[in-house]
Amino acid sequence: MPTAPTIIRLYDGAAPGSERWRQQEQENFSQPWQTQVVFNVTDPTLTLVAPDPAVANGTAIVICPGGGFHALSINSEGFDVARWLAARGVTCFVLKYRLVECKTDDPATEASTKGPQLGVDAAPIIPLAMADGLAAMRYVRTHAADYGIDPNRIGIIGFSAGGTVAASVAYNYTAASRPDFVAPIYLQYEWTIKDRVPADAPPLFVLAATDDQIGLAPHSVEMYKDWVAAGKSAELHLYATGGHGFGMRTQNLPTDRWIELFGDWLGGQGLMGKPTPPANAIGAEQARRLEAVYAQLVQLLAAPAGAQSAVDAPADTEWSATEVLGHMVEMIPYWLDVCQTILKADSPPTFGRSLEAPERLAGVELGANGSSQTLLPLLHHEIEQAAATISNLSDTARAKTGLHATRGTMTVAEIVEMLIVTHAESHLAQIQTILAG
Repeated sequence: MPTAPTIIRLYDGAAPGSERWRQQEQENFSQPWQTQVVFNVTDPTLTLVAPDPAVANGTAIVICPGGGFHALSINSEGFDVARWLAARGVTCFVLKYRLVECKTDDPATEASTKGPQLGVDAAPIIPLAMADGLAAMRYVRTHAADYGIDPNRIGIIGFSAGGTVAASVAYNYTAASRPDFVAPIYLQYEWTIKDRVPADAPPLFVLAATDDQIGLAPHSVEMYKDWVAAGKSAELHLYATGGHGFGMRTQNLPTDRWIELFGDWLGGQGLMGKPTPPANAIGAEQARRLEAVYAQLVQLLAAPAGAQSAVDAPADTEWSATEVLGHMVEMIPYWLDVCQTILKADSPPTFGRSLEAPERLAGVELGANGSSQTLLPLLHHEIEQAAATISNLSDTARAKTGLHATRGTMTVAEIVEMLIVTHAESHLAQIQTILAG
């Protein structure tokens, strides 16, 4: 049986600003628009359309269907778009944002017969829809690791009124909700909530048809001009024919292939291929094995606090097992530092989860898909120095072992020395193996 879709509610409880709404969300086939529509949305959600893990590339997109803020063309401008992009590795989230309340089960006819009242009715809803778009962006970025997404490769696309939502998000974001790219398709730009183009505005892709029957083609041109005037990256496509609301419909026109242009643009932005790890970067398997070494070291370090008390005791003193462990633990922090150095990134890892460590240690973020930190020559030098030190200890210990074999006895201090050498050699060998790939 097919699995149920993953649907994510954007708010706990009623959405802020519409707490008193009582209309019920509905869905049906719109005869005027000849497509499936959703209307009377009061509880904004995202529906996940995930790529096959084999082709997933770490890019994600929030998709905002259009419908004059009265309905959502949920397939042609939603799930059909998502399926095309997911097949090419993009993780997609189809957004249901809040809409004007419809009094009938025919939102297309209601919207088309309102005339100027359409804009009046939409005006108080647009800020709520924009808030839903921003909440969607925050959700995807916050949960990027859960979906195998690069938090620096999350964008938004919208159609018609959904383009207004996408454009409004591109003007009004915070660091947490900033889109890394934005693609308003035949948008209504006059309704966009905007001021000046942000200083760090994302790359823009705009597209429409010149014969748009509701006259929105110039709106795409205006947004393009605003981005270019601000010195920001922008790409504009205008078809001669195609009308308004073509989405993923087949009309036997060049607009049937608009999404290929969008895919090419994403590729040109470096968003359609899997990120290439830097040379000598730690890969997923290396990170996993280092995590295992780190966990063993943490476990050893969790010995009783009194275990360190015997470190300076005379060599012929009789020690308890706990005190022997204390001598062994003496070298553990050094190897923890080595692991931390290997795993530490210059900036928070793209994918990660925290290891819980004893209070005396800082938590380390491990990359489920590898961190971006390049191994520094200094780190290799440190490990080489450690290897030389352990080698010298090993030679001394092996010489003593021969003597002890002849003598038939070993002091506790000598046993501890052997144990330290054995554990240090073991961990050093594991780390060197990991670094060798």
